[in-house]
Amino acid sequence: MGSWRNTVVKEGDIVHIDGEWDTQGITVINDKQGLVVVNPDTLVSGTAVVGAMFCMRKAVLAEKFKGSEGGNRVMLVGTLVHELLQEVLRQSKFKRPEILELLDTLLTAPRMVADMASLGMSDGDMRKEVEPFIGHIQYFVKRFLLGQFVAKPELGEEDRGKKGGQKEQWKGKVVEVRDIEENFWSPRLGIKGKIDLTVETVGPRGERMVQPLEIKTGKPSYSSSHMGQVMLYCMMSGDRREQAKAGLLLYLRSSSMCEVPAGIHEQRGLVQLRNELVAWLRNSSVELPEPISFEKACKSCGLLGVCSMYQTMQDTVPPSPHPMAGMVKDSISHLQAAHLAWFKKWTDLLDLEVGE
Repeated sequence: MGSWRNTVVKEGDIVHIDGEWDTQGITVINDKQGLVVVNPDTLVSGTAVVGAMFCMRKAVLAEKFKGSEGGNRVMLVGTLVHELLQEVLRQSKFKRPEILELLDTLLTAPRMVADMASLGMSDGDMRKEVEPFIGHIQYFVKRFLLGQFVAKPELGEEDRGKKGGQKEQWKGKVVEVRDIEENFWSPRLGIKGKIDLTVETVGPRGERMVQPLEIKTGKPSYSSSHMGQVMLYCMMSGDRREQAKAGLLLYLRSSSMCEVPAGIHEQRGLVQLRNELVAWLRNSSVELPEPISFEKACKSCGLLGVCSMYQTMQDTVPPSPHPMAGMVKDSISHLQAAHLAWFKKWTDLLDLEVGE
């Protein structure tokens, strides 16, 4: 069984065994083959699974309190850039004036207007943030869809990734955009998600395949969470067609695109992480994963208040020098005992619902 020995399985759990079965109905699951998915009927998003790599506590709280993090400027810009690229491909409008017209249309959508107003942004502010991406969108179309060998748009120092952290540029070509925002609900893997672009590609050696393409609008970090997301989409694609052996990761801000292989070892680790997340979500007790010790990340976390209230109620605030020792008190200093009592009452009721 190898690392699968650590899988948490309780009486009454549903377990899906994904392996090669022989004629006697026997399969072998180990670190080199097969997957074990616990409670696959509990579908969690691929974003939640890869987020658990960094902080399992945040991943659990984000699922319990969906929508409570709120939006921010960076997220809204990223959403608009995603939508702009997708509309460019959907309508096959590749010239700059045409792309600007599409941007105008997206900026007047009621939901976008409401989101900008909530953040105190004007359409002029948003246009200023998004227009630099237009050159990168055109490069993506010319280089990867039309097969033209063109120079990358010039990058400012703030748009470059870390030195030495760059990946080799993918040398293939996108033959066809098969789908945009392809929606997957996979009870086989217990995972759900939307693939930014599903593309048919031709590799540098002439191999033809259908691959998921994930778009990121931040600096090229090639983080394990970004690549893990692409791997999960490769796995989910096996529900509808031949499972992709690799996916594509596009950092639009720098026009960098690399191929991300989805090997058995990576797949095993992601499914085990998903199983651990689901075990916490289905846990009827009030216990939560321990907070990480990363002051910078915790200070900017949208769930810091909720996390701190739980630590206060459960008397689990870690001692100094853990950064949470001071942050918990500071983040909820504006709340009174009555507020914490109200929070405890309703979270206890939510936990009772989970246990039923």
